[in-house]
Amino acid sequence: MERQTFADGDIIFNEGDRSESAYVIESGKVAILDGHGKAASTIATLEAGEIFGEMGLIDEMPRSRGACAVGDVVLKTMDQEDFVRLLREAPDESLRYIRTLFDRLRSLGATTSEPVATDPNQIAPANASITVFADSKGTSPYVPSQGIRVRRLPFNVGRRSRDPLCRNDLEILDDKPFTVSRDHFAIDRKGQQLLIRDRGSYLGLRVNGQHIGGGLYNARSCELKLGENTVVLGKRGDTFCLKLVVET
Repeated sequence: MERQTFADGDIIFNEGDRSESAYVIESGKVAILDGHGKAASTIATLEAGEIFGEMGLIDEMPRSRGACAVGDVVLKTMDQEDFVRLLREAPDESLRYIRTLFDRLRSLGATTSEPVATDPNQIAPANASITVFADSKGTSPYVPSQGIRVRRLPFNVGRRSRDPLCRNDLEILDDKPFTVSRDHFAIDRKGQQLLIRDRGSYLGLRVNGQHIGGGLYNARSCELKLGENTVVLGKRGDTFCLKLVVET
């Protein structure tokens, strides 16, 4: 693996470029961009230790997003040969890449079907701010009273687990029979809208009263609305509830 350095504003790759490598941020920050040139908008800002461009380890399809340096940045690049070598020689480190790939593939699967529709006048735009609050005794030990401000998407929620392939931003402790799955749901974006998508949970969840996930033929995502959104993990009951406040 080689290291590359970028100055503030340098383009790492553009949307549509050929994908051949993944990148690990060793220092600095990287903005993930939607669009080209001056019309491009930042949809996420990644920091040291995070991985991006991971689909380059699987195929050579055009990049779906662009990336540029925010300040001085040092990246470690990895191609397919590097990844195979890492799997053999450093399996613990390779799990970081595998987790990221799993999350990306789940996201692609969830967005192939249309989400449960929300009133068009209430749909939350992709640049809105999101704060997660506990809304039940089952979630209050894991969310501070001031809430959790979502800084980047996807924001993953699931059961606390020792599974090395789990990667959650909010972990909730649960006991058998489990209501909360290890990879339960994510707050994410699709195009210019915010949504919640099921990540492959067993029981699914209810978003503003609409049930998604938890079945082969159920809708897998639901658009978020401006204002307060209620999220109940599982098909019924009020043990694990969250409130998402979305503001422009």
